[in-house]
Amino acid sequence: MTQEIAFRLFRSIQCRILQRSQVRRTFLIAFQAGSPLVRSLFASLTLLVVAMAVPVASAQKIHLSVDVSKPGAKIDRNLFGQFAEHLGHGVYEGIWVGPDSKIPNTRGIRNDVVAALKALKVRTCGYAGLMLPVLEDPVLAQRAGEGRFGVRDLLLYSSVCGTGLDLVPIPGDTPPEVITRVIRDVAALAARWQKALSARLFLVPGKQPGQSATFDDPVLTHCTVLPVS
Repeated sequence: MTQEIAFRLFRSIQCRILQRSQVRRTFLIAFQAGSPLVRSLFASLTLLVVAMAVPVASAQKIHLSVDVSKPGAKIDRNLFGQFAEHLGHGVYEGIWVGPDSKIPNTRGIRNDVVAALKALKVRTCGYAGLMLPVLEDPVLAQRAGEGRFGVRDLLLYSSVCGTGLDLVPIPGDTPPEVITRVIRDVAALAARWQKALSARLFLVPGKQPGQSATFDDPVLTHCTVLPVS
């Protein structure tokens, strides 16, 4: 508020100084001539007057009141959301501690964090969990190639915090009945935990489990084809 008052006084004083014809004429001639001395003197004079006037203006009492009898529009609580981002120890050592940690966990996810989130009793809609797009994440693709997780593990994660099977590379000749069985497993988990899950299986033609697949699409990363049964 003080800065706004000072700015208004600054503009008002400039206008009052320039309103005098003789001063205006002299200033404009000197200013157009590019005189740095006149510019400095004019700026210093203006700032000096402002500095003298600001304490008087600042001393004025400003009253602010809130009428609680007239509340604003109610905001739907379902419009709010929350997400966890990999900053500092927010994810690793925060949410994820690994299945071998001394901290109580379920498949590596801290039990106290899951309990705290459930205690909020917020309505879940759409995707509510951790997305693990294997073909879009070079680190996930590398871990899959190292055999650290597979389709079954991704399904288990979905029972805790995952969002289903997201861009999982599988052999292109996978039988339809096998794909149907996987989709049924995802649907069963979604019904059990009452949350939306996806089943984006990426069939790679001519590739078998364990073989490396490369793609021309810049969005997709190189990855090892995962077995599915």
